[in-house]
Amino acid sequence: MAESETNVDCFVAVTRNGAGYEVLGQPAARVAHPWPRTPEESDVFAEWSWNGDTLTVRNDAWGFQPLFYAATSDRIVVSTWLPRLLQLGVPAALDDRAMAVFLRLSYFLGTDTPFKAIRSLPRHGLLKWRAGVLDVSSAVAPPTAQPLSAQSAIDAYVTLFRQAVRRRLPAEDQRAVVPLSGGRDSRLLLFQLVAEGCRPAEAVTIHHYPPKANEDARIAPAVAERAGVPSVVLPLARHRVEAERRKNVMTSFCADRHVQMLPLVDYLPGRADLIYDGLGGDVLSGARLERSAPSLALLASRRCGDVARTLLTEHSDEPALQALLHPDARRRFGFDIAEACVTDELARYVEWPNPYGAYRLANRTARSVALLPFGMLARACRVVTPFIDRDLTAFLMTLPISALANGRLRDDAIARAFPQYAHLPYEDAQAACGPAPGYYRRISWALAREALRRPNTPLVRRPFLASRLARSVATGRAPWFEGRRAIFLMQLEDVLACSWEERPQGQHSDLFNLGQDVRRAI
Repeated sequence: MAESETNVDCFVAVTRNGAGYEVLGQPAARVAHPWPRTPEESDVFAEWSWNGDTLTVRNDAWGFQPLFYAATSDRIVVSTWLPRLLQLGVPAALDDRAMAVFLRLSYFLGTDTPFKAIRSLPRHGLLKWRAGVLDVSSAVAPPTAQPLSAQSAIDAYVTLFRQAVRRRLPAEDQRAVVPLSGGRDSRLLLFQLVAEGCRPAEAVTIHHYPPKANEDARIAPAVAERAGVPSVVLPLARHRVEAERRKNVMTSFCADRHVQMLPLVDYLPGRADLIYDGLGGDVLSGARLERSAPSLALLASRRCGDVARTLLTEHSDEPALQALLHPDARRRFGFDIAEACVTDELARYVEWPNPYGAYRLANRTARSVALLPFGMLARACRVVTPFIDRDLTAFLMTLPISALANGRLRDDAIARAFPQYAHLPYEDAQAACGPAPGYYRRISWALAREALRRPNTPLVRRPFLASRLARSVATGRAPWFEGRRAIFLMQLEDVLACSWEERPQGQHSDLFNLGQDVRRAI
């Protein structure tokens, strides 16, 4: 079986052809992000094998490795990169229920993708396709709660985190990089690597687009200096619309965030062999639970519908979304549809010790956040994710809300493990940047041109969008609607306009009307 640690475009397509089968791509493959000494125990992986009769596909316990499939009675296509399925002729019709959720939460639920014919393999999944018959299962069960005192939880967290990092230390000839923010997870990774005598070659920090303040660029260099690690702060990609389109392709149209990380993707080749990413550190340690007390109480009472409405209204500007959407899309992607989907997904986790954390890890983290390390950064070098170590994750998933609800577990663990750094400040997550008229004029003008490029489209009221953006061009104020979501929708319109079945395999020059951006993403 071929194994790849950084291949984000690995696929197999099996087609029934009379009495036999035609196979494209890799008949057997394993895409893994293993422990250095024990690759067979990978915490993040996807693998498949075709034996001439049956295609068998598996993935990791939480589904962190992106893996997509489409199956009919005559054909199955499996890939780690969703656009490959579209390029191989899988229909691009949208999944209205999935889109209704994504446009409000910025992530897909369960096995959903933007496209009706394409699914994501469920976590801890097993897929078998034999003689045109598809069988997909998922071996998931809630763990038993493990009540611990606050001090015992902190001690266990520190012990298991150190074990997780020690399992993943770089070799002597490997250059390691830590993407350092002003927050907790990357800081804990940096300090532990230094403590293990594996000082990273560099700590790399990125800027943020307005209106988010550049707290990372203010805090992270001081943290790196205190740890004795060289640091660099990367500038943003200037052309936001082009960057968003390129990022959407990299993340398989399943995440409308992460665009600020593109400069890091381009910076790493030739400078790093490993990058240590903090995936899962926040949700596993109960971050933000203290802000969600009402929702936690509702979940405890199994009032999943009330929690779903809260999530959807907190994370989306519903009037702005309704104004942006074409009337037919407004009906297809309705709020009630999204509410029903989120309610059903929340109900799957009510028996877990921390139901809200389990829901977030399986959906927001695995289906959206994980696309940064395994859909983007993995294009540049090998990605190491200690926080989702199987032992650390298993322990934290057994902690009840009562052990996590104050949101202090990470802070207390850092202070306990590294008291010499306790005085270093954290970012102000609520800070906003000041006026940025030049930036808002540039992105509004670019968005307006995009909106006017093809006015008669099924999802976005493009002339209306362009007229509203003209005000931002004139005033230099923020656009009335979150730009990344408008870009995402207009890009999906380009996908829907393509004639996939007529496109010869291997032709990418005009894929999604992106040209150079897609060639760079592949």
